[in-house]
Amino acid sequence: MAEFTEDILETLREKVEDWGERTEEKLQMSLVSVGAVYSGAGQKSIDSGAKMMQDRSIYIGFRLKRYLVMIEKGAGKGHGGKKGSVWKGLDGKMKRTNPASLGKMNSGGRPAKPFFNVVIKAEIKDLADEVGEFFYVKARQAIIK
Repeated sequence: MAEFTEDILETLREKVEDWGERTEEKLQMSLVSVGAVYSGAGQKSIDSGAKMMQDRSIYIGFRLKRYLVMIEKGAGKGHGGKKGSVWKGLDGKMKRTNPASLGKMNSGGRPAKPFFNVVIKAEIKDLADEVGEFFYVKARQAIIK
């Protein structure tokens, strides 16, 4: 099996990061398409990043404002999930879901507006194809040498 140098893995990390940036743009457009853009702050908060871990695996993650998850799932004040959650409020105090709102997520006036998972599901195949192609080319180069 061919050993992959740090340079090769860094090139792969950059490819993964490029995929993340392209997907980031699609997520922002998806947020607009579900009608969930009010000030633009949520759109601008969507960010991706790829980094190399100590075990030489590559990690990609997306950051976004907490309320965008609530839009995705149909949660909000009075519309909690099955388990609820705990978070730190703007005042620095720990808050938790009101028990009266448990199980009401995606109901009434708070329908879910899926914009995140649908994009990730649609784009993940492209990432798999890019990574597969990258390793195919590198393995082929190693065989030809």
